Amino acid sequence: MAKQIFMTNDQVLVDKIREGDNNALQYLYKKYYPVVQRLILQNSGDEEDAQDIYQEAVMVLYEKIKDKDFKLSSSLKTFIYSISRNKWLYKLRQEGTGGISFDDVENFVEDLDVVDDAQNFDNEHIDYDHLLHEALQKMDDTCRKLLEHFYYHKLSLDIIAQKLGYNNANTAKAKKNKCMNRAREIGKKLLEKFEV
Repeated sequence: MAKQIFMTNDQVLVDKIREGDNNALQYLYKKYYPVVQRLILQNSGDEEDAQDIYQEAVMVLYEKIKDKDFKLSSSLKTFIYSISRNKWLYKLRQEGTGGISFDDVENFVEDLDVVDDAQNFDNEHIDYDHLLHEALQKMDDTCRKLLEHFYYHKLSLDIIAQKLGYNNANTAKAKKNKCMNRAREIGKKLLEKFEV
């Protein structure tokens, strides 16, 4: 029977992996894969892509951990997610996949993820998908529809302009940017309820 470990601290996990504890490495694989899987599946990838990207990200982390001078400056979740996101974007660009633009949604999450350590804020328990959905529900109908068309239905700005009665794609783009700024403001206010 395999020994089960429960990690409460990322540095403990890093230290155990550095010591060669295979259970710690297995724990790492299981704990953060769903986040990366969702990222890939929601952005034109499949299960095999998610597994490949996650494997590459964990290998980058593992190589860093083997360096005795490595100091973890973010959560492991953030570290793995960032590597995975960058690798996936690079792969999409290499393949010439057009129309993939989840930077604004990612920026929404990153803006909300900037937290003062003194606040004792635990962002591990925040469901950002729910938070984004809640922010959208608090927006006016036009902004909500525009963002849903763009991010969830993956419609082009030209089609959105036609559907919502804008003059052209540039007008739709300008409105989308204003709506994302509004979504970020609402999201930050919603985060206040999570503060300790």
